[in-house]
Amino acid sequence: MAVADLAMQLSDYRDAVCAEAYGGSGYSALDATEQAVVNRIIRSAERIWWINPPLREPHVWTCLQNPGTMTLWSDIAVEASVTVTGVESGGATTLTANTAKFYSSMIGHSITITDVGTFPITGYTSSTVITVSGDATATDKTFSISGDGVYRLPGDYWSRTTRKIIWDQTDGIDHIPFMDKKIVDARRALDASTSFTLMAYIEWVTSDGTAEQAQQLVIWPRAGSNYNVIMPYASKPQGMTDANPYPRGGVEMAEGLLAACIAVAEKERSSARGDRWRELEEMAERTAQQDRTRHHNFIAGLMNRQHHERPFDVAALIEPQ
Repeated sequence: MAVADLAMQLSDYRDAVCAEAYGGSGYSALDATEQAVVNRIIRSAERIWWINPPLREPHVWTCLQNPGTMTLWSDIAVEASVTVTGVESGGATTLTANTAKFYSSMIGHSITITDVGTFPITGYTSSTVITVSGDATATDKTFSISGDGVYRLPGDYWSRTTRKIIWDQTDGIDHIPFMDKKIVDARRALDASTSFTLMAYIEWVTSDGTAEQAQQLVIWPRAGSNYNVIMPYASKPQGMTDANPYPRGGVEMAEGLLAACIAVAEKERSSARGDRWRELEEMAERTAQQDRTRHHNFIAGLMNRQHHERPFDVAALIEPQ
């Protein structure tokens, strides 16, 4: 016989919040103002559950963890065998190269197209397609991109989960530690040579507030070649929408998020935390323990002090920040 799916989605959370805050028959029976309140409560609960869950010890949900594979690329030199074709539209140009040369971490750098000019890279589509600011329309032109040891991190990057960047398939070289910004900047100012990277830090990219603020990785020395590394990180949590109504983490996370929604709804109704908040705290602790014991994969192992089958030599990677 068919078994009912236990998955929860946005409509379930809306009805649960409606029952707690209004005691009504359901979300669909509310007026537009009341529905807006319900949606605000859910969004607040999502921020609590995913970003600041009420736990005794900090924990990053494994469903938010990313292995963080990336390439520390060096200068992309002009090559006669590499050409770029540009199509300008709306103040920007989409550039397509005939071989894979682009990385998402190139956003913020500039590409110099032979006989055309130099243009800031504003978007990344694939290893052969990027977007630049301005009219860089060109056909069959060579190009170059100068590396400076600064790499824009992925759009979903939230925070790192280890103290070091791990070399991928490079033996005999120490993993790259995160250091104080002042130390790395001083080395970069004194020595602009290229080699295997020895230290790094992460900083916020200056923002004018028109887009969500991004982060970037800064290294020293600059990469002497293209190096593949692993930098595990926590992804930015995404809220539920009508188009994407399911929360991350499946059933295991769904109940905890429901508890958060009801706890926030209780506070909305009574202007104070009550029994529902205490239930949320208990649910968060149980869920975090399940998350630690059920997901001893690569990244989860790095986060769990009791897990003894960690890959690489990562004893130092999980020391307190």
